[in-house]
Amino acid sequence: CMSSLVFGHPAWLWLLLLVPAMAVAGLFSRRKLSRARTVTVLVIRSVLVAMLALALSEPGTKKRSDYVTAYFLLDRSGSIPEGMKQWSLDVARQAIESKRRKEDRAGVIVFGEKPIVEESPVAELRLRELFSVVDPDNTDIASAVRLALSTFPDDSQKRIVLITDGNETQGELLEMATRAAGAGVPVEVVPLKYRYDKEVLLDGLSLPRKVTKDEPF
Repeated sequence: CMSSLVFGHPAWLWLLLLVPAMAVAGLFSRRKLSRARTVTVLVIRSVLVAMLALALSEPGTKKRSDYVTAYFLLDRSGSIPEGMKQWSLDVARQAIESKRRKEDRAGVIVFGEKPIVEESPVAELRLRELFSVVDPDNTDIASAVRLALSTFPDDSQKRIVLITDGNETQGELLEMATRAAGAGVPVEVVPLKYRYDKEVLLDGLSLPRKVTKDEPF
């Protein structure tokens, strides 16, 4: 891990510019002080201003790890054929089992109308089957990305792997993906491609208000 110095409110660091200004003002002051006393007063004042500036800027350290935490987001909405659901699970499992470093972590989120954390990120994830049940009536991909961003650990690099057909029925994925990019979290998409050769689309249904027994309609 690598540590870097960060400030919660860096604007207060501008107060440090008062230190040289105070030094110049003290040297040209008309007060009759000995040179030793003048230097002592300037040092004390400079230290106090510097301490105040640092305290207000809220310094701290931020650790950056070379390890990766990946969240796999699996679409379980009603538009996904059962065979493709199993295929997406196999893709996630193979990716987790073939990770480069054993310290890398992986987690799984399943989603339909709402997302659920199936597996929190861990280094030794054994993904065999999914137990969470989601409402398949809608597809909210943006909520799944939002949930991943809010539950990532802070001590590693972050990555989202989205496995979906992209048939979004609610939410704004583009907006959420832009937010993820701004946070430095890449979103990689594995598209689910399929076709329904015998799909029927019902455009309307017209029926008589009343029919008799055995009457065709």
